[in-house]
Amino acid sequence: MISSEQNNYLPYASKEISVDVIYIARGIDYGIKQAEIFFESYNKHNAGIKHNLIIASKAWDGKDDEYKQLQALAALNNAKIIDLPDDGLDFTAYYRAAENSNADYVFCLATACIILKEHWLLAFINTARDNPDFKLLGSSGSWETSLTVYAYIKYVVSQYLKKFSNKHKPEQQLKEKRTRSFKEKLYGHFINFRYIILRNINPIPFPNYHIRSSGFFVDKLLYIDYIKQTGFPKDKFDTYDMESGNKSMTKFVFNRGFNAGVVGADKKLYTKEFWDKSRTFRTPDASNMLINDKQSIIYQNSDNKTKRFLEKAAWGRQLS
Repeated sequence: MISSEQNNYLPYASKEISVDVIYIARGIDYGIKQAEIFFESYNKHNAGIKHNLIIASKAWDGKDDEYKQLQALAALNNAKIIDLPDDGLDFTAYYRAAENSNADYVFCLATACIILKEHWLLAFINTARDNPDFKLLGSSGSWETSLTVYAYIKYVVSQYLKKFSNKHKPEQQLKEKRTRSFKEKLYGHFINFRYIILRNINPIPFPNYHIRSSGFFVDKLLYIDYIKQTGFPKDKFDTYDMESGNKSMTKFVFNRGFNAGVVGADKKLYTKEFWDKSRTFRTPDASNMLINDKQSIIYQNSDNKTKRFLEKAAWGRQLS
């Protein structure tokens, strides 16, 4: 039986699906170089279907020259720039851009995303058309619930030891980099520890199925309803909860009676029980990835011990 809530979204299954691609271009922390990497991948790999590209622009204050370069890149790619406040993190930027969209679906891409394969967008459109109950599709998903505090400390320490043992960089350069970002990193680790402690006090059972928020394709009205119900995230803790916690977008979709899945470069739909076999996230063979992102790049650049740690966190077992 179809619920009244489901009826709000069903018409898309019976007509051509329109989509807007939303890419977050953030000046602080990333700058024009990351935007250039994204646009290079966007131009190299044909989307396979007509769409509009919306650039959600944030935090370019004091970077006037770089912002002009961003405007030039947008113009070359027939993209629309929407200048947004630098608050609410990625979920809020996606929402504000979606409100300016006339499309049925939006494809949301975080700043560090890189497109890897031809017809990447067409794969999601076809999957949505053929599987109308799947209103949320990701370039990757995870089963991760929570790391232990001990495991997180071990991971952070190993990353810092690796970074600061790099003898190819002058010590003064390392010192300046540490001083410049120390408070931000300390706050980030505090938020992570807070999240891990609270999650372990009130644990979510494994496997904790969730679509990752760095690259996802979603029914626009459903996403807008989700943010209206959940509210804008105030900090990283909120974003973790919105990606993989009790307030996750994936749980919201499930609770509305719809489904969520992962789409691979092989154009196949992977239901939640098979995400560990989709070859799209934290797996030695990542040949099926359509979109690369920050966490995937961290995994790819890690040593074997760290890779096994990250695999176990995502899938409950080591794959390497």
